[in-house]
Amino acid sequence: MAIPQNVPQHTGLNSLTVLFVRRLTPVIFVLFFLAVVAALLNYLPNIETFFNLTPRAYQIVYGIISFFFLIAAAASLVAIFFVFLFTIIQYYFYTFILGDFSFNIIKGIFFREDTSISYRQIRNVDLEQPLLFILLKVSKMTILMLSNAPDAISNGGVRSVEIILDANLAEELQDILVRRSNVSEVIELPANTPRIVGNPVSPLDSAPPVI
Repeated sequence: MAIPQNVPQHTGLNSLTVLFVRRLTPVIFVLFFLAVVAALLNYLPNIETFFNLTPRAYQIVYGIISFFFLIAAAASLVAIFFVFLFTIIQYYFYTFILGDFSFNIIKGIFFREDTSISYRQIRNVDLEQPLLFILLKVSKMTILMLSNAPDAISNGGVRSVEIILDANLAEELQDILVRRSNVSEVIELPANTPRIVGNPVSPLDSAPPVI
């Protein structure tokens, strides 16, 4: 599938899945903690015997733990919903454009950030696939380019930009960026542009002889 020119493109649905999983990691840890607490609740009768709790004290302790467990579970479900919603919105506003002379990455919901990378600046385009990315068919593309930015001067004048894409899209985009970084762009003139046939005449050649 060819990537259209000068048209905003999304990074792919698989990359959306990776972004959602990354955002959801803290919530997953909370749910794991709740599962551990739920398992401990099954052993509360033994705890009652171990600590010599009265039936009334046991009910109070069990009620407090159950209450916080339900609150945490409800908060986790709400967090999952908002994480999913925010991820969808962020994905919608994260696009790239394969232009005639530069590669642009546009992102931001409330504040728009447009990173323009001239093809002449690109020095290398790398693809990485950790285990999770292989399973979800996603690649992380790292573009190394020359830059005068303060953070690049200390790194030999080289700056890197990362973007997560579907694996097939990343491979195609890598091929295009490498080719365009090695080959100069040919500027096409409009059809009605006058063309000079033969050798151009210098003004000095057409000047009258000096006597």
